[in-house]
Order: sequence, then structure tokens, then C-alpha cells
Amino acid sequence: MQFKLQTAFTYYKILAQTLYEVFGIYSKDLKEVEQLQNQASVIRDEENIVVVTSPTEAPPPVKQKQKAEQRRAKRKENHQKTWELHSQGMNAGVIAQRLGISRTTVFRNLRNPTFVERRGRSDKGRGLVKPYQDYIIKRWNEGCRETKIIFEEIKQQGYVGSYATLTRYTARLRECQGLKKRQRLSTVRLPKIVKPSRKPLTPYSVTWLILGSSDSGVSESEREELVVSLKAQSPSLREGIELAENFISLIRQRQQEELDTWLTVAYNSILSPFHRFAKSLLEDYNAVKAALTTPWSNGPVEGQINRLKMLKRQMYGRAKLDLLTRRFLLQI
Repeated sequence: MQFKLQTAFTYYKILAQTLYEVFGIYSKDLKEVEQLQNQASVIRDEENIVVVTSPTEAPPPVKQKQKAEQRRAKRKENHQKTWELHSQGMNAGVIAQRLGISRTTVFRNLRNPTFVERRGRSDKGRGLVKPYQDYIIKRWNEGCRETKIIFEEIKQQGYVGSYATLTRYTARLRECQGLKKRQRLSTVRLPKIVKPSRKPLTPYSVTWLILGSSDSGVSESEREELVVSLKAQSPSLREGIELAENFISLIRQRQQEELDTWLTVAYNSILSPFHRFAKSLLEDYNAVKAALTTPWSNGPVEGQINRLKMLKRQMYGRAKLDLLTRRFLLQI
């Protein structure tokens, strides 16, 4: 990783990747913060209590859960053995052959000294029911808790999913209100179901919230509240967020005198992504220091190099130097 008078955007991009890895390691903490925020969002409307809640997923079957635990134990064992063989001086090819895994898996294991839990499917929450959730919740709050009736109604609106898929969703709604299986009526007033207004907390979304992205769709007060909740959730999250905030301040305000202190703290951090980030900065210490003290950047040069590579790829390497030179100069 080379830093030669790069622009601030380059540092933000690398910092974003570092934060993304940290939040990926502690993704369970993100989910806990998300649940706490949803449970805390209670609105009193005259006699009704409106509870903003996110239905919990049904637990997987016992056999499926056991197989998942076995696969997780195997991944964790391979991660530990990968580091043991790596410390003995073996390369990725030998490690992959010894453990019966791919080289890609070996490199992924070596990116983090600590075992990283899987983050789940990227399309989670984009099911066939989602476009009709507002209508389903509306009918549910009106007292219609017959899944067959709701199924016929949304089917006329274009729903193409199965009845079983809708049944799983209504079962989660029933669970939120404390109703037993197949129970339709209750002697007590039930809280209304309201679809969470906030977006789910993912490693990607939280990363750009911390970096202050203007496209997050979150107000400044909500952002500050979320940052406070994340810091309170875990000491590791607090350390990662504070390291990111201090680095952003260091870059924006060109605090070159604070660079050494930040590098020391990050290098000794228990968070392996920040340790690697600090290590890469130390390898190009003079260039990083110069980027904080001088107004120049090699960004325009990198842009011209990228333009030249693009032109070369467009011609699939068939052009001679004279034609390549002519096309490059015409683009300027």
C-alpha cells in the first residue's frame, strides 16, 4: 500500500475499508443496537400504544442448527491452523493443500488474526413480502389476523410469493404482540405493529455514518445518538469509532503534530484492521507526513495514468506507441 502525496479522499477510502472490517467483526453488536433503538421508539397516541418493532426471525430447525454449528467450528479450526502454518513459514499454496481449502480462503483467514463471523446474506430482508408489508401491517392492526384473507388480498395486488412465505411473516407479527400460535383474539389491548422507520444497521451503512456521508438519509441528531449507542455497546466499537474520528480530524485540520500519537495508538490497538492500517502508514511515513504539511497532491498524475490505461485497454493492446500517443493527447 503506497501513499505518495495522495488526496484526502484516498485516506477516507482506506479508512472506510478499515472501519468496514471492524464493524463486520462486531456485526452482532450492530444488530443489538438496532434492536434496542427499535424497542425504545415508543409513541403514545391517546389510548393506543404504538410500538415500533422489528419481528424476530423464526429459529432454524434443530438439525439445520447443528449442521451450521459444525460448519462454523470447522471454519474456526481452519482459521487457527492457517495462522499456525503461516507462522511456520508456509506459503498460501502449501497451506491450502494441507488443509483442503482454497487459496482465497487462506488469504481471507490471514487478513484477520481473530476469527470473523459470517455476515449473512447480502439480500436479506428483500423478500417477496417486503413490498406489501405496509398493507399487511395496516390490515393486521385493523384486527384482520386471518392469513388466508390477507393472502388473497395481496395476491390481487400482485403478490407472487407462496402462502407459506406469508404465514412465516404473520407468525412473526403474532410473536411481536405476544399472541400464541393460531390465537386470533386477546382479552387485553394489543400494541399496534409499526414498521421500523430506520434502515437496518449494516457494516457498510454504519461505516459511512461514522465518516459523515451526506447520502445516509439520517439527521445529525440521529447520527450523534447512534454513535453514542455504538460506543456504549462495546469497548472495541468505541475504540474503532474514536480512532476513525481522530484520524478524520487529523486529516481535515492537517494536525501533523498529532500524527505520531495516532499512529502509536492505532498500531497498538487490539483491532487488527487498524493495526494493519497504521502499519501501512508507517511504511510510507515521510509521504504521509508530507501530505499533511504540503498543499500538493499527485492526484492529477494518477488521473492521467488511469486515462492512459483506459485507452490502452480500449484498443486491446493492438495499438502501437504512435497511435496510443495520438489518442492520449487528443483526450487532453
